[in-house]
Amino acid sequence: MTKIVSGSIFEKYLAKKKKDIFNYVQHLEKIIEVENNALWTNQKTFSDLAKKVIDNYVDNYYLNTNYYDNPIEYLKKLNKTILLCISTSCEKDNSLEIIQNYPREVFLLTILICVASYIDKSSNAITGDYKVTKYKFKNLLKDLENINNTKIRNDNKTIQQLFMLVKKSNITETKFFNEFMVTNSYNQYITYTNRPLYYLIKYHYSIPSLYEYNSRLVKKVNNEFEDEYASISIDLLNVQILKELVGNNAVYNYLIPISYLKKSSALKNVNNKYLKEHINVLVDFKVINENEELIKKIEDIGLSVVYDCSEIENINVEALKAEMTVIINNKFKKNNEENFEQWKNMNIKFILKNKEEEL
Repeated sequence: MTKIVSGSIFEKYLAKKKKDIFNYVQHLEKIIEVENNALWTNQKTFSDLAKKVIDNYVDNYYLNTNYYDNPIEYLKKLNKTILLCISTSCEKDNSLEIIQNYPREVFLLTILICVASYIDKSSNAITGDYKVTKYKFKNLLKDLENINNTKIRNDNKTIQQLFMLVKKSNITETKFFNEFMVTNSYNQYITYTNRPLYYLIKYHYSIPSLYEYNSRLVKKVNNEFEDEYASISIDLLNVQILKELVGNNAVYNYLIPISYLKKSSALKNVNNKYLKEHINVLVDFKVINENEELIKKIEDIGLSVVYDCSEIENINVEALKAEMTVIINNKFKKNNEENFEQWKNMNIKFILKNKEEEL
């Protein structure tokens, strides 16, 4: 069975990214320089400022920043974001004079973090390739050499050390993601609606041949461990969405059955900004009354609720409330045609359920 992860998977991953990018910046500082650097006269001054900016960047922008095959294009796109992080970090420390008094050094720090982020993202463990990244990095140095006030040291030893760190990080991340790939413990993602596209989550855990040996025992065990299975499923969903973000892939929208959130600790596992952008809680309309309290808690943490009427053909016009999102079938649509104008005025959104297909 997949090990239940304590704490937030996203928090652990982003904490690692802060360390990785800072380590890369420390090596890059020996390769990329500006003339007459007057801002950091010692390593501690540089480290303190770089850490604050990197923490700001990773916490607020890292997973929402796409990378590009062309590193120069990536640097152009990321440049404003890093400058904003420097500005907000300095403002927080009451040191905004740094930006005004040390423009070349601020420019250098921006370049260092942009390049470190490119190396990190381009060599990610999902879709990246650190060997290709190393080749592109050497070409990038030639481009940076043409920028005014920028000096490049072709320090092959430091470059080798830098990409040994990149390789080590890639291996660690690959092991991390592989820990969740267990053949007998996995989420199934089933197409539930097409427009918009939602995938319903179904968790599966099995011991080969045990069901055939004693199916009654298997059902009993599954019932006893229902909450634990739900926690594992949410962990796996965390990993799935994290992989989509890290790999620069399309991030899908997912439906979590409300039964997965019955345990009080379950809400903590979905209460992060990345998950809340891409998951909705699915509530069978027939059991809405018995879940009122839990629905309120779900909405209070900013999660969206989708009500499933796909097994209902007729409904009282007043049963649906303003601002609801409701999944329906074709018979429901036909049988309640006269009510849709009123529901439209209540800003109720209807989604047609389609034939279920696995992702």
